[in-house]
Amino acid sequence: MGVPPHFRRRQEVPPRLPACVLYYPGGDLLKKKLKRLLLSERGDSSYISSFIYILVAVILIAFIINVFHIISSKQEMDHIADQLVKQIQLNGGVSGETDALFSFLSSEISEVEGLSYQVSGPGNTGRIQIGTPFYVTVTGRCHLGGFWKFNLVPINIRSQGAGVSEHYWK
Repeated sequence: MGVPPHFRRRQEVPPRLPACVLYYPGGDLLKKKLKRLLLSERGDSSYISSFIYILVAVILIAFIINVFHIISSKQEMDHIADQLVKQIQLNGGVSGETDALFSFLSSEISEVEGLSYQVSGPGNTGRIQIGTPFYVTVTGRCHLGGFWKFNLVPINIRSQGAGVSEHYWK
């Protein structure tokens, strides 16, 4: 009486490595050891796999920290846009005080490059009449990099604010 087919142990065929990967004198021995290591079903782990797991974990942590950094920069730029809107609403337009406020608020954000603002609205933005809407746009650039400030991926960030002038110009 034979063993039923579903109880038979199936012999799996190991994956074949391309010959060009490990081609040098003595490479057959290394290829056999690598194949044996990859196909091993023992519970222990090697130094190489432990190192790779730790390296991947550290890279993921660095990426997450960079993403949170970009989110916090966006929030700070939103704050700058809101403060500029309030200042322009009360003064009735863009003035030297607006530039001084922007310089003060932008000096606190050191990680954003090319930080600038623009005020748009109908007519002259230096004198915005009461009840006239205007828009403030704050733009800058952050980098998603990783360790050691690699600056791999540039990300343009834009924050907008809108307001209505509360100043009456005669």
